[in-house]
Order: sequence, then C-alpha cells, then structure tokens
Amino acid sequence: MNKNYLLFIMMICVVGIICAKLFQKKQSDPPDLPRRDISSNRSSSDDDSQTIPRLRLLLEDGRLPKKLERFVPDIEKKLSIQLEICPVPFKDKFRIIFLDLVSSSSQYDLYISAPCHLCDLSPYLLDLSTVASGGRSQVEKDLQYDQILPKYKSVGQYNNVIYGAIVDGDIKLLNYRYDLANDPKEQTAFYQRYGYALDMDQLTWERYLDVAEFFTRPDQGFYGTAELATYYSYCSFMDRYLGMGGHLFSYDDLTPFPDRELAMRALKHGKKTVSDLSPPGAKDFVGDDVFDELWGKQRVFMVPFWPDAWRIGNNPDTSALAGKIDVAMIPGRLNDQHEIERRSLLSGRSIVVRKTTPYKELAYKVLVYFSQLDVSRFLISDKQGWLDPWLESHFDPNNLSGICDNQPHLKQRYIDTILDSATQGYPDTQILDVGEYQDAMEHWISMAWHGELSNEEALEKMVEEFEAITNIYGRENQLKYWRIYVDEWLKPYGLYP
Repeated sequence: MNKNYLLFIMMICVVGIICAKLFQKKQSDPPDLPRRDISSNRSSSDDDSQTIPRLRLLLEDGRLPKKLERFVPDIEKKLSIQLEICPVPFKDKFRIIFLDLVSSSSQYDLYISAPCHLCDLSPYLLDLSTVASGGRSQVEKDLQYDQILPKYKSVGQYNNVIYGAIVDGDIKLLNYRYDLANDPKEQTAFYQRYGYALDMDQLTWERYLDVAEFFTRPDQGFYGTAELATYYSYCSFMDRYLGMGGHLFSYDDLTPFPDRELAMRALKHGKKTVSDLSPPGAKDFVGDDVFDELWGKQRVFMVPFWPDAWRIGNNPDTSALAGKIDVAMIPGRLNDQHEIERRSLLSGRSIVVRKTTPYKELAYKVLVYFSQLDVSRFLISDKQGWLDPWLESHFDPNNLSGICDNQPHLKQRYIDTILDSATQGYPDTQILDVGEYQDAMEHWISMAWHGELSNEEALEKMVEEFEAITNIYGRENQLKYWRIYVDEWLKPYGLYP
C-alpha cells in the first residue's frame, strides 16, 4: 500500500469527521430561528473586559414592540446593559419560545408569554425567588404583588411559583354603541318587541341574541355584532361555554367537555351569531376586523373584545365614534338566585426569564423596571391600546387622559366594568401543550361556523382530537396538570365545579 493511497484515506477520514461535527452542531440548533450575531454583542471598545451585557427580549409583532421600545434607552442607562427587542410573528411565538428554551444554544434571555403556556415553559424558566435577594417576599414587593388583582396573579405564576412580571391584564368586555343603546326610540322599540328593557348590564347569552337580532338591519347595512370566527374562534366559543357554566375537562378523569349539552348550545349560539346577526364576511373575521366593524366601518352595534378596543374606539385622533362607545360585562347565565353569573376567560402577558441565561440578576432587574408603577401606568393608559390594566392603581380615570374627557361617566364605566369582570373572571387554562387543544377547537369550530360540518359533527371531532392529544402526553400526566390548575386557580374562587 503506497503512501499516496494512505494519504488519500487519511484525508477522507478527516473530511468525514469535520462533516459529522458540522452536522451534529446543525442538529442541535432549533429550526427556523435567526442566529444571534455575536459580533454585535460587543461595545465600541476593543477591550473584552468592557463588553456591555446584551439581553434579548422575544415578543410578538404588532403594536407591542413599539410600546416597549420607548423604555429601552432608560433601561440601558440605568442597568448598564444593551436590551434588544426581538419581535416574531404572533402565531409562531410560542413555538419559537419553546424551541429556544430547549435548545443548547439559546438566543434569547427574556420572553413575553401568555399564562396558558406556563405549564409547558416552567421547567425552563427562572423561579424569580431564586435570584431575588430576599426570596419570594422580595419578588412580591418588587413586582407590586400587593396591588395585583387576585386572579391576575395567574398570568405570571404557575404551581405557586412566580415566573413572570405582568405587563398586560386581559379580559373580554362587551363594547357597544352607547348612543344607540340610550336612544329613547330604540329603547321603546326593543321593549315592544321583546317585552323587557334594553339593558346592556343585564344580558344573558340568550338575551345577547335578542339584542343582536334587534340591531340587525341588512337593508340599512347595519348588524347586531361581530366576533372572532376563524383565528381565535375558540375564544368566542369559550366565552359562551364557560359563561353557560361549562368546563374544558372533568376533574375525575379528564373527560373533554363534560357537559356536552352546554358545549352544543355554545356551538349553536356562535353559529347563529356569525351566520345570521353579523355583517357579510363575518365567518372569516380575525382581530382587527372585529373592532374595525364597530368604530371603523360603523356597521355593528356591539363586539365582544378585550379592553383596548374601548380605548381605540374612543380615541378622537382615529375614531369617528369617540365618546359613543361604552362597555358592559360579557353576557352570562342566571343562577339559582336569579343573578347573572359571568365567567369571562381571564388572561394576559408576562415577561419571563430563561433559567440558563448568564444574566439572571440583570434580567430580573428588567422585570422590576417594567413593574414600576409609573412604567406600568403608561403601558395601559395610551390611546393606542394593546395592553390592559392589572394593578389596583391602574383603575384611576386620570390614567385615561385624552379619552372621553368630556364624558367622565364613560371613563368610570370602563374602569368599573374591568374590575367587575376581573372579579368574576375565569383564569386561563394551564395544562401541558394547551395550544394543541386550542388549535383543535379553533379548527372544528370554524368548520361548523362556516357550514362545512354540522355542530354535532364538529363537537364529536373536538372530543376525538382532545382524547388523542391527551393520550399522546398520557392521561394520568395530563390529569395531574389539570388538577394543579383547578386547585390553584378555580376552586379557591368558587369557579369549580
């Protein structure tokens, strides 16, 4: 065997080893994630000892990045860091967060997440009590826990561990045309037709249909309502199903939609709403379409939407209906005492920290910064919307300057309605891979509301897919997570059973 041949064999082996290493590295990287530019992680100085820590915050695109970016210069100055705001598509956010957290080469230090994903993310997130000098009591002090409305604590907490600083408190309200609801002619006509007064504060889901029917006037190009009917259609379904007294699973064995009769009523109710009482094209409405129908196109009387819709609709800079939009609580059901009981889904956003970030203390200080009363007050008070109140001090009419200044009663109604809604709210589900269950609902609900399946077929498909998802993760395992959620957030507030 000659030397040239041996040399050729050695070269082949070396190339093979190099390729294997490259492939191994490639496999460890999460797919579809942009790589961090290490060269930009340095200050203008060439001295490595002068490098300024660079933290990256991942969040969804839209209005949120701009809202937070205004604070970046102040944060960087006070904490001596670089803070990069990194938006990603809203629909992809959870997938990107999860892939980054489980990766051996994570690119982000902080994330804005919804409470429904804390069960999935918690093994990879920083327990804030482990970095605060005074433990949990210090965390509660730094994050203004004494001011957080009780159920909103679920937004940044899972299984009694605080993982996040809240930056948004979400609960749906019923936004409606104040001018029409208080028009004496409309009130008289409604009473003559239905035999009871038009009172937006006393709506059950059955009466919601009456109001929507009354204001549906196709010959005038005007309709009763508009709702999310494709993306996030599960929220429209859950508004009804929870509000009628239903739960997603049973406590005993994780049976999906244990009250099937209520689930069917909720499906039928939603289908009638989007098919008969909404503008043309309503079956395809997504977020911006809904509130644009109210204050943009001015084609509907009411929309169930999150609190920022009121601020946007009453913004005199952008809305022709400023001063004409009021809010009420989402409809509910009559209980045994003949009182209306409401269970609107309560959610929000919090900033959480990767457990393995090398900048734990600095990341925690970023959370503390956004929890300052003056900072959080700005987040919920501007006229562009997007983030909503969660602290007691947020519920002050002075935080709504420039909106309904000549109608203080509408400001107070907005504040009181959020407070009442949050008191009766139903904290968002926390169970492993809840997004899969939400996607299943969204798919089959949209199919039913588009008329491609019957309501009965859609419910059967939802149940089948729920069972399949549960079996993938293990029924006993999922039941454990469901019971943690029910015991922590539903039972203490009388929401279960």
